[in-house]
Amino acid sequence: MLDTLIQIGAEESTGQDLWEKLIFKPPTDKKLEKKDAKSIQYYIYFLIFDLDEMSLKLEPMAQYDDEKAKTYRNLNVKGGNNMAYYVTAHFPKHFEQLCKTLFGKTPKEGEKMPTKGELLDLIGKEMPELNDGILAKVLAKVFELKQDFYQLLPDGDKSPALKITPFEKIHLIVSAVKWQEQGIEKATPFAQLDGYETFILNKLLPKVEKDANNPLLKLCYASGEQADDVAEINISNRYSLNKMFVETTKNYASDFDKNKFGDNYQASILQQAFLESGSSYILKNLKLTIAGIDHCILPQLSKHDIVDKKWTIREIKEDSDLLFSFKKVQEWINRDFKKTPLYWLTFMGFESDGNFFKTINLIQDVNSQHFTRLIRTFRETNKLFTDLEGAQWTDILTFGKEKEMYLFNFHTLYTMIPVRKDKEKKNVALLLFKAILENRPIDKTTVFQYFKELILCHRFGRYAAYTNIYSNDVFDFAVRNAAFQYLALIHILKQFNLLK
Repeated sequence: MLDTLIQIGAEESTGQDLWEKLIFKPPTDKKLEKKDAKSIQYYIYFLIFDLDEMSLKLEPMAQYDDEKAKTYRNLNVKGGNNMAYYVTAHFPKHFEQLCKTLFGKTPKEGEKMPTKGELLDLIGKEMPELNDGILAKVLAKVFELKQDFYQLLPDGDKSPALKITPFEKIHLIVSAVKWQEQGIEKATPFAQLDGYETFILNKLLPKVEKDANNPLLKLCYASGEQADDVAEINISNRYSLNKMFVETTKNYASDFDKNKFGDNYQASILQQAFLESGSSYILKNLKLTIAGIDHCILPQLSKHDIVDKKWTIREIKEDSDLLFSFKKVQEWINRDFKKTPLYWLTFMGFESDGNFFKTINLIQDVNSQHFTRLIRTFRETNKLFTDLEGAQWTDILTFGKEKEMYLFNFHTLYTMIPVRKDKEKKNVALLLFKAILENRPIDKTTVFQYFKELILCHRFGRYAAYTNIYSNDVFDFAVRNAAFQYLALIHILKQFNLLK
């Protein structure tokens, strides 16, 4: 897995701006755009602190685009109880982080009021050499306007100062300062003040102490090569595949000596950057749902094959969608299966709320030839049963108001294998899919047990007990659908000699 992350991360990092990895580009509001016929306009507002007049105001500056998110350093927000250092914020979701950055956290009952913002506090603790710089001076002076700030913006996105129409939306609020006494003649974003970028890069990028007079080569666990900047792996992002390799749960580090974890699990700065870049790419581009559980696709490509990795990965994702997603038959018919190099796939099921990453399922070492044969077999079975007189296969797989026919694939299979609400304890559909993908024998009685439970579910209306079974008011049709779908499943299992 580490090798996969590094390969993808290295390719993603080629020619990429360093800040691209640190910047958060806010998504558009799909619900709002769908609801309103008119085009929604997204804006950037400047929150200007005039330290000559000791006043502040909120002014619209420009329409939003992703390049401006980088220009004004709209950083990814860390989860958990971390101190804030965000001088630009996505509004209103991350607005509280901007408040904490400039004025500190709102104290609970019995706690003392903060005497400075969290960014100024962090500078004092982590980079005291910036205490006499313009950034620290501005932050200290801005704190004196705390009361004015909360009078101007008392209710977040409901504040009267935000004069926007229903078809306008504030995407970013950028804190800016004007202070002629210190040579700041016009409103300047905090992100462009001397010291801010230095602080952020020092805080967010991996670092290690080096002794120029005594360079010491150490083994990088991730790459297997020696380097002089190897240090304990430090991943700040909690929503990351790399969070499986931790000392507490030790999902993938179970054989490590707990007392020497930091010594053993080390990597060079470059490899750490590749690991994070690879994780971000996979979670964004190679994620799907199998049997109701979020999974990542982890392709293992040979280092010796000269291939376009991005093209190969895109092909893998498109093929996987055909097997696991709710797809129309036409998309399958139009699919052109190109010849790809030999690879292996691991499907990793996980849970995450953005603040943790927990592995709950692994479907391992699926050979690309077996994977491609599965796709072809499902497609051939779909055609076989469509042509089968009396099966009425088109009716069985027709859904929605548009009455379009969908694929018979793992997604369809999931709707015919009763999975109880406590599926996190035993998701029987996931166990069956794992066996098929890993090419392992399946007990015939198990398949018939699933069929029996499905018929009983329809017969007695037990839909509340199963989260994945569609209700059917006509019992005869429900039985017909179930019978032919299970015949199709058994046919597929026979093609791979999987039935014991």
